[in-house]
Amino acid sequence: MTVCDVTGLNDLVEQLARQANMERWCHCLMSSLHKDLKLNSITLLVEQDDRTYVFASWSGKSDYRYYNQPLLMTEYNGVPMGLFEQAKQNHEFVRAYVSKPYKALWNIEDNLWCQILLPIQMHGRNVAYIYAETADSARFESSLHYVERLLVVLASDISARVLQQEVIHHNITRRSIEAELEVRKQSITNYLGLMRNLHEVTLKLSQATQLDTLYRQAIELGRAYLGIDRMAIFLTDFESNLMLGTYGTSPEGLLVDRKAFNSQIPDHPLVNEALSHKNHVVVKENAPLYYGKEQVGTGWNA
Repeated sequence: MTVCDVTGLNDLVEQLARQANMERWCHCLMSSLHKDLKLNSITLLVEQDDRTYVFASWSGKSDYRYYNQPLLMTEYNGVPMGLFEQAKQNHEFVRAYVSKPYKALWNIEDNLWCQILLPIQMHGRNVAYIYAETADSARFESSLHYVERLLVVLASDISARVLQQEVIHHNITRRSIEAELEVRKQSITNYLGLMRNLHEVTLKLSQATQLDTLYRQAIELGRAYLGIDRMAIFLTDFESNLMLGTYGTSPEGLLVDRKAFNSQIPDHPLVNEALSHKNHVVVKENAPLYYGKEQVGTGWNA
């Protein structure tokens, strides 16, 4: 092995064994994959009850996410479904070469990216998957033997830790029914307050006499009443396949005029899903946040 040797594998296994809980275990694994193999946009998916859940994702030191309540893959933005289905059905490692990272709306880099999906198997059954991207595919290719050995080690460890998490979760659930009911009561109160705010926003927008005023007020009211950090309104011209700006917010949250912005409508799963389900709100976790074509953060998108 030219990049990762047996010593490196043993060190990682020892580090993982020392992690007391699933959250630290995931962080240790993802940090090592990034450091040793130069992998980015790493996601750990686990099979439970014939459904696939996202346990953790990692885009960098400051963008590590662990989901205490595992997230259904359909609610997650970050794994190409075609690649995932191919790995799941064929029970084998798959890769694809693309011009940009999967989550990116716009191609802002010239590198050729390699998308990788690694099924983790135990007794011939997929128990988990690792998805990752890299702009240094040669480094990954030269370490395939290391990766194969690592996946064998991870299979039993993941199965044991997921079972442990389920037991802990069930015990906590039994002991916290009253707390859960209180949380739900508070959630209902918050929801009713949000509905009142939404009604107020609707009334104010209905008084706008010009479209330009409507666009600007929608941004201002969304920020003031609906708890939205950043927001923008785009117009779509399907005949010319253009997305045109109106008003939006700067990275600091200030209202800005964005009429000068225009771009081709991005060919991206999140955009395509929103355009094909026009009567539904599409919400995705782990989404890149943009100001124009510059990514300024990661969060959730609606």
